[in-house]
Parts: sequence; C-alpha cells; structure tokens
Amino acid sequence: MDADHQEDIEKLNAGFQEWESDYTDQERSMGFELLDPKDLTFTKFLGEGTSASVYVGELKGRGTVAIKVLRERIEEKLWQDFKKELKVMSLVRGPRIVEFYGVCMRPRFCIALEFCELGSLLHVLERQDIFWEWDKTFDLIRQVIQAVNDLHTWNPQIVHRDLKSLNLLLDKDFNVKTEVTEDADGQINTLSTLNKLRGTYGYSAPELYEKQKATNKSDVFSLGIILWEIVSRVITGVYARPYAEYTNMRYDFQILIGVSKKGIRPTLPATCPEEFKMMITSCWSGQAEKRPDCGFLLIQLNMIKGREYNKNKEQWDALLPPRPPGAITPGISSASSTAVPTVPEKNGNSGPESAATAKSAPATTSSTSTSTSPPAKASSPAPAPAPGPNADKDGKEEKKEKKKKSSRKKEKKASSTTTEEGEKKKKKSSKKKEKADKDTGGEKEKKKKKKKTTTKDAASDDPNHHPSRLRLIHPRSNPPLGQSREKRAKRPRARASGVY
Repeated sequence: MDADHQEDIEKLNAGFQEWESDYTDQERSMGFELLDPKDLTFTKFLGEGTSASVYVGELKGRGTVAIKVLRERIEEKLWQDFKKELKVMSLVRGPRIVEFYGVCMRPRFCIALEFCELGSLLHVLERQDIFWEWDKTFDLIRQVIQAVNDLHTWNPQIVHRDLKSLNLLLDKDFNVKTEVTEDADGQINTLSTLNKLRGTYGYSAPELYEKQKATNKSDVFSLGIILWEIVSRVITGVYARPYAEYTNMRYDFQILIGVSKKGIRPTLPATCPEEFKMMITSCWSGQAEKRPDCGFLLIQLNMIKGREYNKNKEQWDALLPPRPPGAITPGISSASSTAVPTVPEKNGNSGPESAATAKSAPATTSSTSTSTSPPAKASSPAPAPAPGPNADKDGKEEKKEKKKKSSRKKEKKASSTTTEEGEKKKKKSSKKKEKADKDTGGEKEKKKKKKKTTTKDAASDDPNHHPSRLRLIHPRSNPPLGQSREKRAKRPRARASGVY
C-alpha cells in the first residue's frame, strides 16, 4: 500500500474514533439513516474519483463495507445534487442494486455501501484468468440488463445517466449490482451532464450532445456498448476498449463527435453470432425511439439462448477461444432463471445434510456387513448380513414401491377389461342397428305391396270401373290416350238389341 494512502487511513480512523458530538435535528430530518462515526473503521484504499475517494472498511453490525468519502471542499450545487441521490439510494432496494447502509455527516461526510469483492465489470472483463463459457455469458448479460431494468421500472422511473462497465459491480458470486447515482425524476441539464460524462463519452448517447433530455433510451444506448464489451471479450478472449480500433479518435470530444455526427460505432467481431449483432445494433441506434427497452431485450436474450444456442451448442462453442491454462469459470448466479435445480435422490432428502449422510451411508453399510457376517456352512444357507442404519428406511421404501407397482398392474387390468367390454358393447349395438334397418326395410316393402293390392282390389270392386278411368288416374303405367281411342274405333259396336 502507498504510504500516503496509509497515512490518510490512519487520520480517518483517528478522527472518526475521537468524534463525540451528536447530530442536530436538522441533520436527522434529511431523510436517510445516519451512522455513528465510531462504528466505522477504514482498512484499505480502493480508488479515487472526481468528487470522492473509496475505501474498504468495517461497519459495526454489517461487516465489510465500501466507504465513499467526499472531498472536504465541495460546491453547493454538487452538495444539493448529492443529497438528492442519497434520498433515492435510501429508498431504492433490490437484489441487483448496491445496498445503502447509511451516511456519516462528521467529521468527514461519507457513505457506507455494500462491498462487491470482484470490483467493477470492467476489471472482471480485463482479467485473463477467467474463461467465459456461453452459459455464463448469457447469465452475465441477463443480469446486466435486469439491473438496468430494475431502475427503469421503478416508480418513479430512475435514469442512470452514467452507465458503463466501470459502474457495474460484481460480488464474490459474480452477481451484478448497479449503484443508484441520479435523482428519481431523471431531470438533466445539458452542460452539467456533459461535464459529468468526462471519461464516459464512449458510452453516452448522441442525443446528449445535442442538448436533449436523458431518458431510459439513453441508458439503453450505453447498455449496447456494455454488451459489445462482453461479447467481444468472450469471443476474442481479450478485452478491448470501445472505439480503440479508431486511431484517429483518441480524445473524448473526438469520440463524442464521431458517435453523434458521423454515426461511428464499435466494430463487432467477425465471428459474432448474427442474433447478438442485431441485439447490440438495435441498442445503439442513432434514433432513440427505435431503441428497445430492457424488457424486450430480456425476451430477445431468452429467445437467442433457447432457439439458437441450445440447438447449436457445438457451433457456438467453436466460436470461443482456447481455454487458458489454470483459468477459472464463473458460476451461474443463484438468482438466475437459467440455473438448473438439483434433483434429490430417491432414498434421501434434498438438503445438504442428507447429501453428506448419503455419501457416508455406503461406507458404513459395507463395513458392518463385512465385519459382522460369520462364515457360511456348506449344509446351511448363508445368514443375512446385519442391517445397516438405514435398513428400516430402505425396507419401507421397498414396500411402498411394491404397492405402487401392484396398484399400477391393477389399473392396467381394469383399463384393459373396460376397453374389451366397450368393444363388445359396440359390436352388439351395431348388430342391433343392422337388424333394425333390415326389419324397417322389409316393413316398408310390405306396406308398398299392400298399397298396390288395395288399389287393384278397389278398382275391381268398383261397379263404375272402366279402363279409361284407370288411365286418367295412372297415366304413366298405361298407354297414351290416342292409342286407346284407335283401339276403341276398331272394336265392333254393340247391337241395338243387346247391351255393350
């Protein structure tokens, strides 16, 4: 550790431990938790920004924390903005938001925050001893998008306005955290924003240069640059700073003009999957209204993993660089929706204690069986081995399995019998229908025959019956009238004395 930093730590510890005055009523009414200076201990210097220095320390009742110490002299406007941020930090809570523990007003103004052991995302991507597989990469991208989405979906909406890989933190389990740094209204002043963006022009949206208000779509532009950093690092195996390939853009103002006026963007790797190219390029679109929101990006990411990666794992794995010797692979976040749950064993519980007992159980049973079983005689059968500690449980489980098997067999038999009976019933019903159809058909024919016979009988019994009358009644079955008249003309007339 640098000697100057060590001296600063000693001075801070001495001043905080000697402070005995209490907070005023005005300070207590500021709206956030106030810490006792004696509960803080500074242990290590981490870094320094434009307005604060960051240390690692201990907070009584909390353990290891990160402590931001503001500069002794600070402008009034910056102080007012800082107080607004503190109010928001004390209210906004979430699994992907850095936890806020409280504030110390004296002897130096400082903030106690959750300590993230792995540091920033930028430092993690720069490490060469970490090998990123696609499963872990998808999980990392999902966490980054979800962290920004938590701010955008807060009521009222929070616009980060300074998103970059340096401001995203990771704990020891590779869980991504973001720090709330702006007011909840998301209001922004043009010139003050450009001053705040020093060193982060590569992540800022082009509309900020045109003095427009920062929105959630401005954060999405910055998110696209961060996604480019992640995908580029995973595919090439080496971290690259955004716009580093443009040798004529070395200064911040050159990057800002190139992004806003010329539409320049970081160069995607040649082997980058097309799905990621579409996702990233949509985020850094020059028109803010065409950029997707974080909710849509999460859906798009799940579709890329489900439809493309899971079906073509070999092709995607071929895009990765060789694994460095001794490199570690980060684990999937415990809060990840893609994490695969562990399946418990059949004869044990799912807890860690049962896993330990399950591993030790085979050794104990084998040792007891070999030591307690006597030698078998030729005439008598060998005695059964002594039961182990889990013999009762195994016996009960075997009985349960036998009962289940027998019940399944009975159900199968019952289902088979019911199906056979149903088929028999169907056959019987079909035969009955056929017979009924035959009977009805025969009855109809009989009725027709009866009708014909009744008409003939009625005609023969009628005293006024004449063939000509039948022809008028049934013209289709008799010869035409003209022919009958000719026949009538040829017939001999009746005698005068006789009757025709």
